[in-house]
Amino acid sequence: MAGPHHKAAATVSVIDTSTGVVVGLPVSVGNFPFAVAVTPDGHHAYVTSVQPGKVSVIDTSTGKVTGTALSLDMGVSVDRVAVSHGHHAYVTVSSGGALAVLDL
Repeated sequence: MAGPHHKAAATVSVIDTSTGVVVGLPVSVGNFPFAVAVTPDGHHAYVTSVQPGKVSVIDTSTGKVTGTALSLDMGVSVDRVAVSHGHHAYVTVSSGGALAVLDL
């Protein structure tokens, strides 16, 4: 349970999926990262952060955030993300009961 001095997680780790080992440094994203989706070509990862509701874009070759695909007002949170084989990402907006469609 979070206390008054609890610091929210604000990073994601890069894992070599062939070995299951964490590689490189953690990547800073928004507080409470929740879900990750990787593009079919493996070049980008999209990470949802609950507070504030946003989706960070990570270049998988550099391990750095290159931008924000979605940024919502405080109090509006996002949960899941999925990337299609086309050029879209689908993000659930939990506090509004909506689905955001992002043109990648």
